[in-house]
Amino acid sequence: MGDYQILNRFTAENIQKATVGLLHYLGIATDLITEEQVAITDLVEQPTKAVLEICRKIHESYLVCSISDRTFSDEEQDETLDEVKENIGKYDQMLVFAVDLHEDTKLCRTEMATLTRALNRASKAAPVVVVFRYYDDGEVRFALSLCERTAYLQAGHTGEKVGRVNILRGINPQKTHAGHIRILEDMRLEKKDKSFEGVYQKWLGVFDNDVLTNKFYEELQNWYFWALKPECRVSFPNDVASDSDDDKYNPQNIIRLITRLIFVWFLRQKGLVPKELFKRDSLARLLKNFKPEDLNSSTYYRAVLQNLFFATLNKKIEEREFMSDEFIMNRNKGKHDVKTFMRHASDLQVSKEEFIELLHPVPFMNNSLFECLDNKEQNGHVYNWDGFSDSKKPQKQAFVPNYLFFAEDVYIDLSEEYGKPAASSVKVSGIINILSKYTFTVEENTPLDVDVALDPELLGKVFENLLAAYNPETKKSARKSTGSFYTPRPIVQYMVDESLIAYLKKQVDGVSEDTLRSLLSYTDDDATNPLGCEQTRRLVDAIFRCKVLDPACGSGAFPMGMLQQMAHLLSRVDSDNSIWEEVVIDNAIRYENTIDTMSDEEKAERQAEREKVFALSVDYPDYARKLYLIENCIYGVDLQSIAVQISRLRFFISLVCEQQPTDDATDNYGIHPLPNLEMKFVCANTLVKLENISETRELFANDEIIKLIQELKGVRHELFVVTNSHVKKRLLAKDKTIRDQIMLSTGDCYTRDTEEKIARHKAGLAECAEEMKIAERMSDEVITQAVTQDLFGEKEEVISYSPKQNKIKAINQRKAFINREIKRLQDSLNNGRDKAMRLAKQLTDWNPYDQNLSSPFFDADWMFGVTDGFDVVIGNPPYAQVPKGMVREEDYPYSEGKDTGKQNLYKLFVEAGYNLLKDSGIANLIVQSSLMGDVSAAYTRELLLLHSSLKKVVEFPKTIKSSDEDRAFASVLQGTCIAMFEKVANPDEIVYISIHNSQQSLKAPIFGTISARNIYDFSPLHEIPIITEAAMPIYIKVKSDKEPLKTVLIDSAQGNINTIHLSKILASEPTNAFIAKGAHIHRYHLDKDLFYCQYNDLSEKIFKKNIGKNLVLTQNITGTTDTHRIHAAWLECRSTNIVLLHSVNISYLPSAEVAAYITGLLNSKLLDWIFRVTSTNNHVNIYELNNLPLCKASEEQKKSIASLVRQIMDLKETDNNADTSADERAINLLVYKLYGLTYDEVKIVDPETDITEEEYDT
Repeated sequence: MGDYQILNRFTAENIQKATVGLLHYLGIATDLITEEQVAITDLVEQPTKAVLEICRKIHESYLVCSISDRTFSDEEQDETLDEVKENIGKYDQMLVFAVDLHEDTKLCRTEMATLTRALNRASKAAPVVVVFRYYDDGEVRFALSLCERTAYLQAGHTGEKVGRVNILRGINPQKTHAGHIRILEDMRLEKKDKSFEGVYQKWLGVFDNDVLTNKFYEELQNWYFWALKPECRVSFPNDVASDSDDDKYNPQNIIRLITRLIFVWFLRQKGLVPKELFKRDSLARLLKNFKPEDLNSSTYYRAVLQNLFFATLNKKIEEREFMSDEFIMNRNKGKHDVKTFMRHASDLQVSKEEFIELLHPVPFMNNSLFECLDNKEQNGHVYNWDGFSDSKKPQKQAFVPNYLFFAEDVYIDLSEEYGKPAASSVKVSGIINILSKYTFTVEENTPLDVDVALDPELLGKVFENLLAAYNPETKKSARKSTGSFYTPRPIVQYMVDESLIAYLKKQVDGVSEDTLRSLLSYTDDDATNPLGCEQTRRLVDAIFRCKVLDPACGSGAFPMGMLQQMAHLLSRVDSDNSIWEEVVIDNAIRYENTIDTMSDEEKAERQAEREKVFALSVDYPDYARKLYLIENCIYGVDLQSIAVQISRLRFFISLVCEQQPTDDATDNYGIHPLPNLEMKFVCANTLVKLENISETRELFANDEIIKLIQELKGVRHELFVVTNSHVKKRLLAKDKTIRDQIMLSTGDCYTRDTEEKIARHKAGLAECAEEMKIAERMSDEVITQAVTQDLFGEKEEVISYSPKQNKIKAINQRKAFINREIKRLQDSLNNGRDKAMRLAKQLTDWNPYDQNLSSPFFDADWMFGVTDGFDVVIGNPPYAQVPKGMVREEDYPYSEGKDTGKQNLYKLFVEAGYNLLKDSGIANLIVQSSLMGDVSAAYTRELLLLHSSLKKVVEFPKTIKSSDEDRAFASVLQGTCIAMFEKVANPDEIVYISIHNSQQSLKAPIFGTISARNIYDFSPLHEIPIITEAAMPIYIKVKSDKEPLKTVLIDSAQGNINTIHLSKILASEPTNAFIAKGAHIHRYHLDKDLFYCQYNDLSEKIFKKNIGKNLVLTQNITGTTDTHRIHAAWLECRSTNIVLLHSVNISYLPSAEVAAYITGLLNSKLLDWIFRVTSTNNHVNIYELNNLPLCKASEEQKKSIASLVRQIMDLKETDNNADTSADERAINLLVYKLYGLTYDEVKIVDPETDITEEEYDT
C-alpha cells in the first residue's frame, strides 16, 4: 500500500482527524465542515427504535466533509454545516460521516448498515460514506460503509432510493491485513476518478463483492487445475488393493480438500483455529526439515492439516491424543480403523504434548466434513479416500506436496484446461498464500448489507465453478453434463420471499401480503411487530410446521436463503424467542412421547439440551432459531455427494457464526458442537422412485415393522444433536441393526402372515366340508317355474333347477378357489420371503451416513420421515436433455408419458416438484423458459394450468440490454423463467406474468395477468405468453374466438426431405429442377440461386407432391432477437420441379388467392408479434405456425391483402432488394384493422410504427 502508517492516526487521534487523514491518503484533499460534533439524532428525522439503540453506543459523531466536483477544482469549499444541509439535493455530492463508539461497545454489521441507511435517507439524493471506529479484543479497529443508491423501479416514485450497504470492517490500523491493504490501495483515486461521479463509481466498484469474489475464484480455479497436473504428484490411496487409481479421483478429493480448508479458514477468521498453523516461520519451528516449496515432501498436509481435520476438529478437546505404540501393535486386532487419533509425530519438531497444546484452542465441531473417509467398503472393495494412515507404505497415505500450499508465484500452462492459447502462462501460487491475501467473514451477506469480504456463499460458488471446470470422465465441463448452475443471490432471495409469502398467507388468517413483505424486508428499520399476540403465535407455529425441500440443492443456495429469511422473520415477530421456545419444546415433547423405545432419561437429556440452547439464545438468539429451523423445516437432495457435503457445510458455518467464542475450554470455548445433518441433506436421485414401492409399503404395514420404523426414527432424531463420539457410534450401530431387523422382519412377517392366510383358507375348507355334509342331506326335489325373458312380459320360459345341486356346485366352486389360493400361497412361501426381503432391502440398504455413496432412488418418507408431502418445493433444477425412458411413465405421466419430443431434466423436476408437494403446497422453480412455449413441454404446461394453480411466471431472456452480470445467470446463454404454482387444481386461476427481467428488475417486477383457462384454450400447445402487462389485453383479444391457421390448409410439413439426405439428390451440374433450404426463403421471395437437383426416383416422387400446388414457405430457424421471426414466401408451383429441405416449412393452400392472403398475414407485424410472444427458441416450427389465430375476414379484406402481396412479390421477382415498405406498411394496417386493434394497441405491438393515428382512424 505504500505509506499506510497514516492508518495509525486511528489509534492516536480523534476519529474526525483520522478520517481526514485517510481521505487525504486516498487522494481527496478536503476541508472540515466543522470541528463540532453533530448528533445523529439532529440529522435523522424521526429515528427508529433501532437507530436510537445504536446512538446510545456512540461516543462521538461528525459530519466530516462533502465530496463533490468542487472538491477537485480550485473553487473554495468553506461551506458551513447549515450550508451543507441546505445544499443537499442541489448538486451531486457525497457526505462523509465519522462515528466513534464507546470502548466497551461495538456494532454488528446489521447495525452499521442500519445507521448508514438512516444517514442516506437523511441526505436525500446524496450518498454517504460512514467511517466507524471501535474496539475488538482490546485493539482499535475501523470500518468504512458505503450505500448504493438506485433508481426507483415502481411507478409513481422518482429520484433514487437507498440500496445495498457495503461494509469494509475489521481493519486493524497497526496490524493491517493484506486483503484490507489491497482494498484501500484500490480506493486511491487516479486522475480520471477526480469528480463526484468518478469517486462514487470507483468506490462502488472496489466495494463490489462480486469483483472481489471473482478474483478469488479465478485464483482458486487456477490452483485447482495446477493441483490436477501430474507433475504436482497429488495422490490418494482410494482402492487399497490397487495402486492404479491413486490419482483417478483427484478432482473430487481436491475439491474436498479445498472445502475443508476454506471451512477451517472461516474458523480461523472466528479465532477458533491458531493462525500459526498457516505461517511459514511458525511451521519451520513445528515441523522437521520443513521446506515450504518442496514438491517431494507432504509433511504439512500429513502432519498438520490431517491431524487438524480428523483428530482435532472431529474429537473432543479432552480426548485428543496421538496413537500410542500399544495401539499400533494392536493394528491387526481390529483397532487400526479408528481415525480420530493423531498421527505422524515423527514429522514434528515439537513433542506430542506441545502439538496437542497448540491445537487446544480449537473447539470440537462434530462436523461430518472432518470425518475421515478411510476403510469404506464399496462394491466389495475397501477404499481409503483420505489416506490418513501411519503406515510406512507410501501408497497407504495421501500425498499433497508442501509446494501446493506455499509456493510463491509460479507460471504454468493452462491453455488446455481453459481452451485458450492465451492461458499458456498463468500465474498461480500456493493455496495458503491465496487464502492469506483475502479477508473473510463468517456471516452470510444479506440483500441489503454486505461485507466487503469473502462470505460463506463463496463455498457454493467455488463448488459450482470447480465442478463446472473439470469432469474426469469426459474432460468437459461437468456443469454441462449435470446441467447445474449456481443461482445468483437476488434470484434466490426473490423466490424464497415469494414462497414464504404464498405459504404464510394461507396459514395465518388476517395477515396481509404487504405486512408479510414488510416483515421479510431488510429495509424496514422499524423493529416493531405489527401483528397481534394470536397472529404472532400462529405465524411462529406456521414457520415451525413449514417443510421445505430443494430437490436439486447443489451447494445449498436455496436452503440457506430459506433459513436466513425464516430466521429473519422470527427475529421480527419474536425478538426474544419466547414463542419460538414454547413452540419448539411443545412439539419436541409431543413427538418424543410417540417413540416408545425412548427412555425417560433420554427424553430428559434432550429437554436439557434444548433448555441449554435457549439459554444461549439470550445472547445469541439466531442460534436457537437456526438450529431448530434446520432440524424441523429444511431438507435438500442432490445427486452429487460433494454438493450435499457443501450444503451441510454452509449450514455448519451459519450455526458457528451465531456463537461467540469464550476462554472456557471445559465448555468447548463456548461453541455448541454442530448437529449431524445426514438426515437433512441426502445424496440421492430425486427423480427415481423405488420400483414396487407400494408393495413395500404394504409389507411395512405390520405392527412389528411399524414399531421398528418408529424406533429407527427415534434413533435418527437423537443423532441430529448427539455430540459424544461414543454415543454417536452406538447410535450409528443401532441404526444399522434396526435397518437389518426391518429387512429380516419383513421376511419373517411375510412368512407368518402367509402361513396365517393358509391356515385361514384351510379353516375355510373345513367349513366347506361341513356345509357339503348338510347339502348332501338336502331333498333331491327339482323345482320348475316360469321366467319372463323380456321387459314387456310377452315372452316366458319354463326352467327347472335343483337347490341341492346348486348348493353343492357353489361349495365346490368355493373349494376350488380356496385350493388355488392355498397352492399360490404355499408356492409363494418358497420365494416370497426372499422377495419381501429384497423389496425391504432396497430401503434398508440406504445408509445416510456414508458420504461417498449416492442413492439411486429418493423416498421422502424413508429418508426424511415426511409422509404427506412438503409445504414448499423450491430450487434451480438442472437443465439438460436426457433420453426418454430414464424414468417410468407411471411416475411422470405428463413430462415422460404425454409430452412428446426431447426430454429435459427440468420438466421432470417440475412434475417431481408437484408429486413431492402436499395438497395446497407451493412449488417455486427456476427452469428453462422453453417451459413457456416449447412443444415438448405442452403436457407439463397442462399439469400446471389444469391440475395445479399456476400463480406466477417470471421470465428472463437469454440476452438483456444491461451488462452480462445483470442477466439471471451470467454463465447461462438460454432464457430462463421462474414458475410458481400451488398443488390444487384451479384452471380459473389468474396467472401473473412478468417478462424481460434482469437481476435488477427482479426487485420490483411488472406483471400482466391472464387466466390459466385462457392460456390452455387459446392453443393446443397451451403456450404461456412472454408478454408485458400493457400487451396482455391485446394478446387475449387476438387469440380469443379464432380458428387456428391449420383449418385453411390442405396439408403442412417440415420440408420434403431431411438435409442429411441432400447428397442423394444434389446435382453437380445445372438442371431444371431445384433444391431450397431455409436460408433461401425470405419475406415475399425466394433466392434465385437455389441448389440444382438430380432426377432420380427419390426426387421425382417429391416433385409430384409439390407440382401444381400453392405453397407458402417459411424459414424453420430464425433468431429470437431478429427483426422478423416469420419469413414467408408464396410459391405458385405450377410446373417447377422443386425439393424443399427440412429447414423449410411447407403449407399447402387450396388456391393462389388464399396462399397470397396467408402469406400477407404471416409476414404482418401483428402475427409476427403473436408468434414471438409464444415462441421460446430459434425454431419457427410448422406446428406453431399452424396454431396462429386466423381471424374471420370478408372476401374483400382477403383480396385487399392478397393484392398487396402480389404487388410485393412482382417487385421482388425483378429485384430482391426492391423497396416494398409502403405495401408492407399497408398490409400491416389492414391486418391490425382485421383483428380489431385500436391505435393505442398498435403502438404497443409496434412502438416504432410510422402509421399515424389520423391515418389509422380514417
